[in-house]
Amino acid sequence: MRRAAATLAVLGCVLGLGVSGTGVPGTAATAGKAQERPEPDGEAIWRGLQQDPVHVMPGAQARFDDATIRQQRRSADAEVAGTVYIVVAPIGRSGISIRNALDDHLGEQDELITVGGLQVGTDWFEFAGGRYYGDGPEGDWSNAVNRRHARTVMTTYDVTAPLVDVLRMARRADPADPAPPPAREPAPRATVDRLATDLERDRIADGMSTDGIGHGDIERPPYDAEEFGRFRIAYLPPARPGQPVDDPLPALSRRFPEDTVVVVRGLWVDAAGPGDRDAVDTALQYARDNRNDDLLWLGRPASAVGDFYERIGQIRRGTLDPRGVPVKPPSADETGGVVGPWAFAATGVVIASVSAGAWWWRRRRRQESEARAFRLASAELTAELARVAAAITVADGRDDPGPGRAAAAERYATAVGLAEQATTDAELAVALDVAGEARRMLEDVR
Repeated sequence: MRRAAATLAVLGCVLGLGVSGTGVPGTAATAGKAQERPEPDGEAIWRGLQQDPVHVMPGAQARFDDATIRQQRRSADAEVAGTVYIVVAPIGRSGISIRNALDDHLGEQDELITVGGLQVGTDWFEFAGGRYYGDGPEGDWSNAVNRRHARTVMTTYDVTAPLVDVLRMARRADPADPAPPPAREPAPRATVDRLATDLERDRIADGMSTDGIGHGDIERPPYDAEEFGRFRIAYLPPARPGQPVDDPLPALSRRFPEDTVVVVRGLWVDAAGPGDRDAVDTALQYARDNRNDDLLWLGRPASAVGDFYERIGQIRRGTLDPRGVPVKPPSADETGGVVGPWAFAATGVVIASVSAGAWWWRRRRRQESEARAFRLASAELTAELARVAAAITVADGRDDPGPGRAAAAERYATAVGLAEQATTDAELAVALDVAGEARRMLEDVR
């Protein structure tokens, strides 16, 4: 994601477009913090790998079944021409940064598998002779490996299952069938009472251990998110791998039947509340998908909680239906069915960025970060379009919406059109700029 952001900045300089400010709110700051860390010490990592091909870097928080992973690694090692290495990195370290640090040390036939935070990855272009390059069962193989085990990994920090998948793939075997997530059982009464007391007093219960990834990273609901009901949220430490998970959510929901209760167990966000359950499920799915990298790689549950607040608020206001679909986008009559001439310059930027993007996509080791950047940009654009649609709906309720409403509707339609044609995150950035213009126009006529 860091490299994708850098590429956007370069494109902006070349094309004269200021795109540096069009990232995902909160993500830019997070990425900045990650960039402040010194680059991984490739020499030190390589020395560790020479002593043990399963190298756990200091500060790593991922857990795994050591005997299982070593047995699977030996089986994979016997099937490849080189050596299979595994590096488990601490939170905030991407697999790409680890691979780049080891470029001068790895042999042409070696296979490197990384765990960046809780995100399992490899160089899919070269992995198993390129067999897994390109689309996988869920868009790409990185998604297929990480998302199929997401609930278990985020709840327990146990990455055994995705690591086994990748080690099987190294020897050209199919990934194993995903195991069911840990069984859940009602939390003890004492636990529920303690959490309920904290939630009654502050509506925030921070039960994370001092070494938990999310400790101190608490997301409070914005003031406008509670227009249709209060939120109460409990942060809890990860569960023990292989053990049933104590689940306080049902009991807490009964204690606060009029409120939306959010429980974060490790990095897994769950919620319950009054009203349509489909609406809660839609908001949860959006938050988990939109912040998948923040959760697995950066270990930031608060960002997903913030997205949940935003999406459930949009549904309860009527901006989105329970499926997350805008209820009232601007009509073709309002925009004339055409894009105004002001947008032609943006179209030129899109055309130019396509050719630049083609060069980017050919860079074999950047495929994963490019796909990640596209997913994040797409999710942010969807959220921005929903905010614009909500603002247009509010403007419709005024006696005199003013000219800003019609102009904003035109730009909204243009942003939707650009988004539908976008194939790179640079093109999505252009659409995000246009949608932002629409929202600012509506703010000017309040």
